[in-house]
Amino acid sequence: MIVERVSLQETEPNGTIQFGNIQENRMLLTMEYFEDKAVIRIRGVLQGREVARLTEMIRECPYRRVMVDLSGLTCIDSCGIGGLLYSHQLLKRQTRQMVVTSPPDFMKEILNDFEVAELIATDPYPLAS
Repeated sequence: MIVERVSLQETEPNGTIQFGNIQENRMLLTMEYFEDKAVIRIRGVLQGREVARLTEMIRECPYRRVMVDLSGLTCIDSCGIGGLLYSHQLLKRQTRQMVVTSPPDFMKEILNDFEVAELIATDPYPLAS
Protein backbone atom coordinates (compact mmCIF):
# COMPACT_ATOMS: atom_id res chain seq x y z
CA MET A 1 0.00 0.00 0.00
CA ILE A 2 1.16 3.62 0.46
CA VAL A 3 3.71 2.72 3.12
CA GLU A 4 5.45 0.38 0.69
CA ARG A 5 5.62 2.84 -2.21
CA VAL A 6 6.88 5.92 -0.43
CA SER A 7 10.17 6.20 1.44
CA LEU A 8 8.86 5.69 4.94
CA GLN A 9 11.01 7.06 7.73
CA GLU A 10 8.87 6.48 10.79
CA THR A 11 5.45 5.07 11.66
CA GLU A 12 3.94 6.23 14.92
CA PRO A 13 2.03 3.76 17.14
CA ASN A 14 -1.23 5.70 16.64
CA GLY A 15 -1.21 5.02 12.88
CA THR A 16 0.28 8.35 11.82
CA ILE A 17 2.77 8.00 8.97
CA GLN A 18 5.67 10.46 8.86
CA PHE A 19 7.72 11.30 5.79
CA GLY A 20 10.78 13.54 5.83
CA ASN A 21 12.34 15.75 8.46
CA ILE A 22 11.96 19.36 9.42
CA GLN A 23 15.30 20.89 8.69
CA GLU A 24 16.34 23.99 6.84
CA ASN A 25 14.31 24.08 3.61
CA ARG A 26 12.65 20.75 4.44
CA MET A 27 9.14 19.62 5.17
CA LEU A 28 7.39 17.02 7.24
CA LEU A 29 4.36 15.23 5.80
CA THR A 30 2.04 13.21 7.99
CA MET A 31 -1.09 11.36 6.93
CA GLU A 32 -3.91 10.36 9.22
CA TYR A 33 -6.84 8.21 8.16
CA PHE A 34 -10.32 8.88 9.47
CA GLU A 35 -13.62 7.18 8.76
CA ASP A 36 -14.52 9.31 5.74
CA LYS A 37 -11.30 11.12 4.80
CA ALA A 38 -7.53 11.29 4.91
CA VAL A 39 -5.75 14.30 6.41
CA ILE A 40 -2.29 15.21 5.14
CA ARG A 41 -0.50 17.72 7.34
CA ILE A 42 2.37 19.78 5.91
CA ARG A 43 4.95 21.35 8.22
CA GLY A 44 7.86 23.42 6.97
CA VAL A 45 8.76 24.41 3.42
CA LEU A 46 6.88 23.17 0.34
CA GLN A 47 9.12 23.73 -2.67
CA GLY A 48 10.81 22.06 -5.63
CA ARG A 49 11.70 18.43 -4.98
CA GLU A 50 9.41 18.13 -1.97
CA VAL A 51 6.35 18.68 -4.15
CA ALA A 52 6.75 15.25 -5.79
CA ARG A 53 6.50 13.57 -2.39
CA LEU A 54 3.27 15.42 -1.62
CA THR A 55 1.66 14.75 -5.00
CA GLU A 56 2.56 11.06 -4.79
CA MET A 57 1.06 10.83 -1.32
CA ILE A 58 -2.16 12.49 -2.52
CA ARG A 59 -2.31 10.38 -5.69
CA GLU A 60 -1.84 7.10 -3.79
CA CYS A 61 -4.32 7.96 -1.03
CA PRO A 62 -7.29 5.55 -1.24
CA TYR A 63 -9.86 7.98 0.21
CA ARG A 64 -12.34 10.00 -1.86
CA ARG A 65 -11.83 13.08 0.31
CA VAL A 66 -8.32 14.35 1.05
CA MET A 67 -7.80 17.26 3.43
CA VAL A 68 -4.45 19.08 3.15
CA ASP A 69 -3.70 20.92 6.39
CA LEU A 70 -1.38 23.88 5.78
CA SER A 71 -1.34 25.22 9.33
CA GLY A 72 2.34 24.25 9.73
CA LEU A 73 3.45 25.62 6.36
CA THR A 74 6.27 28.16 6.70
CA CYS A 75 7.11 28.83 3.03
CA ILE A 76 5.88 27.81 -0.42
CA ASP A 77 7.25 28.48 -3.92
CA SER A 78 5.63 28.31 -7.35
CA CYS A 79 6.34 24.56 -7.57
CA GLY A 80 4.43 24.07 -4.31
CA ILE A 81 1.44 26.02 -5.58
CA GLY A 82 1.61 24.12 -8.87
CA GLY A 83 1.70 20.82 -6.96
CA LEU A 84 -1.44 21.74 -5.02
CA LEU A 85 -3.21 22.73 -8.25
CA TYR A 86 -2.05 19.55 -10.01
CA SER A 87 -3.20 17.35 -7.12
CA HIS A 88 -6.57 19.10 -6.96
CA GLN A 89 -7.17 18.61 -10.69
CA LEU A 90 -6.03 14.99 -10.56
CA LEU A 91 -8.47 14.14 -7.78
CA LYS A 92 -11.24 16.08 -9.49
CA ARG A 93 -10.81 13.97 -12.66
CA GLN A 94 -11.14 10.88 -10.45
CA THR A 95 -14.36 12.29 -8.90
CA ARG A 96 -12.53 12.75 -5.62
CA GLN A 97 -12.03 15.93 -3.61
CA MET A 98 -9.09 17.79 -2.14
CA VAL A 99 -9.68 20.56 0.40
CA VAL A 100 -6.91 22.84 1.68
CA THR A 101 -7.41 23.72 5.34
CA SER A 102 -5.95 26.23 7.76
CA PRO A 103 -3.74 28.17 5.36
CA PRO A 104 -1.46 30.66 7.16
CA ASP A 105 -2.03 34.35 6.40
CA PHE A 106 0.76 34.52 3.79
CA MET A 107 -0.79 31.53 1.99
CA LYS A 108 -4.26 33.12 2.03
CA GLU A 109 -2.73 36.16 0.32
CA ILE A 110 -1.09 33.98 -2.34
CA LEU A 111 -4.31 32.04 -2.94
CA ASN A 112 -6.28 35.28 -3.32
CA ASP A 113 -3.70 37.29 -5.28
CA PHE A 114 -3.26 34.60 -7.91
CA GLU A 115 -6.94 33.59 -7.87
CA VAL A 116 -5.99 30.06 -6.85
CA ALA A 117 -8.66 30.13 -4.13
CA GLU A 118 -11.26 29.99 -6.91
CA LEU A 119 -9.73 26.73 -8.19
CA ILE A 120 -9.01 24.86 -4.95
CA ALA A 121 -11.57 24.29 -2.21
CA THR A 122 -10.30 26.03 0.92
CA ASP A 123 -11.50 25.75 4.52
CA PRO A 124 -9.98 28.45 6.74
CA TYR A 125 -10.66 26.58 9.97
CA PRO A 126 -8.19 24.28 11.68
CA LEU A 127 -8.79 20.55 11.74
CA ALA A 128 -9.18 18.85 15.08
CA SER A 129 -6.20 16.64 15.89
